[in-house]
Amino acid sequence: MTDADVFTNEQLQSSEIPHANDFTFEALEKRYCTLLRIIWFGVYVLILGVNGAIRYLNDNAFDEIASSGYLPLLFAIAAVIAVAGIVVPYLVWRSRGFQLRAHDIHYKHGALWRHVTYLPFCRIQHVEIESGPLERLCKLSTLKFYSAGGGSADMKIPGLGFATAAKIRTVVMSYVSDSADDTRDIQEQPHD
Repeated sequence: MTDADVFTNEQLQSSEIPHANDFTFEALEKRYCTLLRIIWFGVYVLILGVNGAIRYLNDNAFDEIASSGYLPLLFAIAAVIAVAGIVVPYLVWRSRGFQLRAHDIHYKHGALWRHVTYLPFCRIQHVEIESGPLERLCKLSTLKFYSAGGGSADMKIPGLGFATAAKIRTVVMSYVSDSADDTRDIQEQPHD
């Protein structure tokens, strides 16, 4: 046994540990912000449509609201929701990003409550690229990482372009297959 084969577990000082803020995260595609706005306004139009249908079916509903003095308040609420439909998707898009390193991947998200998820390649079993109808419309996809023992994805990175998602998947899966080959080589060696 050589000195390189001996396991060591030296203590690190807190000043030596890199902070999560020191990581440089890559931004998601700008089209992801557009996708979030499409979803937001789709829900907004749906709510307005249901509201309009209720008013149309109930002839007295609009007259009652207008006479009660709540009509300006309703227009103000509608305006705030419309402005939020522009601002909130931008904040969500800016708060998300990923970092691909030699042996792991990090994903940050959360405009108010911030989260950074870390997944080492050695735990990954497979990677899936998913793209729903709206994502395809915006030429985006979601990359899903699965590890052993879990039925659901351990990490999802939305808002990636097709080419970027495919490149990341290729890099991660090549590392995963190399690790599997190394494990097979170790298991096949005769033991003394």
